[in-house]
Amino acid sequence: MIRKLAITLFLLIVAAVIGILAIAGTRPPTYHIERSASMTAPPAAVHAILNDFHRFHEWSPWQHLDPDMKTTLGGSGVGTGSSLSWVGNADAGEGKMTITESTRRTSWR
Repeated sequence: MIRKLAITLFLLIVAAVIGILAIAGTRPPTYHIERSASMTAPPAAVHAILNDFHRFHEWSPWQHLDPDMKTTLGGSGVGTGSSLSWVGNADAGEGKMTITESTRRTSWR
């Protein structure tokens, strides 16, 4: 009786694993996430804030999680090649951003 139950349980586990693998095999290997926001500020004003890591505290969601967060600028802090690293509490965490390309837009469309 116990042996029959063990075999049945084993077969159910094998079937579940095969089912999960079959479903995973039908999924694409990459995915794309895109978000948008609406604002009334002119593109040049938004670009000036986001392109300058000296102004990080004005828009960073992490800054609000840890006001005592330590930040380190790399490069000039403005434009392509600039980076910003931060180390904060458990809520803000640790990370790094680098501006790989910076193009000023004249309109939102």
